[in-house]
Amino acid sequence: MAARSLTNHDVRRLRRYCMAAGVITGVCAICAGFFRPAGFFHAYLFAALACLNPAIGCLLLCFIHRMTGGNWGRALWPALSAGQRLVPWVLLFSLPLFFGLKHIFPWAAINGLDEQSRLLLVRHSFYFSRPVFVARAACYAIAFLILLRFAQRGRSSPWTGPVGMILYVISAYLLGVDWVASIEPGWHSTGFPVVFMASQAVSALALAVAATVFLGPASDDLDKPALWKNLGNLLLGILMFWAYVAYGEFLVVWSGNLPDQSAWYLHRNAGGWHYLLLFLAVFQLLIPALLLLSSRTKRRTRFFGGLAAGVLACQTVYLYWLILPSFHPRGIGIPWLDALVLAALGSLALFAFLDLAVKTRKEPAHA
Repeated sequence: MAARSLTNHDVRRLRRYCMAAGVITGVCAICAGFFRPAGFFHAYLFAALACLNPAIGCLLLCFIHRMTGGNWGRALWPALSAGQRLVPWVLLFSLPLFFGLKHIFPWAAINGLDEQSRLLLVRHSFYFSRPVFVARAACYAIAFLILLRFAQRGRSSPWTGPVGMILYVISAYLLGVDWVASIEPGWHSTGFPVVFMASQAVSALALAVAATVFLGPASDDLDKPALWKNLGNLLLGILMFWAYVAYGEFLVVWSGNLPDQSAWYLHRNAGGWHYLLLFLAVFQLLIPALLLLSSRTKRRTRFFGGLAAGVLACQTVYLYWLILPSFHPRGIGIPWLDALVLAALGSLALFAFLDLAVKTRKEPAHA
């Protein structure tokens, strides 16, 4: 059963709400940041990645569709294109992070580390020096802007699919190592960036499905029950892949019985963080999987769109579970500043996304 799409008036009103929420929460977050700079930059890193992940995930889905084809890409094109075009804005949002590197990364404040971590970072002092780190971050930004150009070229350039996929994997892999894994010295996992990229794919597909449901597919001839069934199966498949690689990484690290590797999971299984893990197991995996196995869920498109939005929200919680225990290993506490910064950046990103989605619907599909 097709759902009524939001009208242009509804979208404009929603955008006004997003702008107002972003400005108000942003001012409050900046004021709080003067009193708690470390907590502010911890929250800002999480919020910036929460906005960046679905945006660059849309690039990944575009390159997958460029190589495989299918109506799902045509139907999701306005939402995927809007997500891709959000990349420059989110990269701009991320610039304040460079003023708080000493609050985020141990290598930027090496004097406060234990002896083992200090020796480890000394051996890699060139790689984890501020100029080299900033240069790498600039390279990632340039790579994602090039990928955006590839994604917007359309199927008339089939080479952009495999070339874009290779460049995306390299850039996203190193981005995950630099901006997430390096927060805890001594911990490394070759499987973690794969989990990071799988999370980006889940977030991007959930965002695209939710936006397509509430804004409408690219054209009326695509609004058919078979399309929603395929989209539901695709979301279920990518969700299962994310769960598989996430659990596989944990199994490999834990079975290796290496103290410096296992400590990363110990931080995330104590002080209240294990409740988030239980929440994700139920609301990010069990319930969505059971619902997506039902064809009735996919026929009720409004409910399906709400489910996709819930998956996106749970992926944001998962990213929170990945990042924040590195700063608060003893307990989760009351994350009011984290929620405030996320509300500010998320509202502004949604404001831009809605504007881009409406404009993209008026353009010919390149998928």
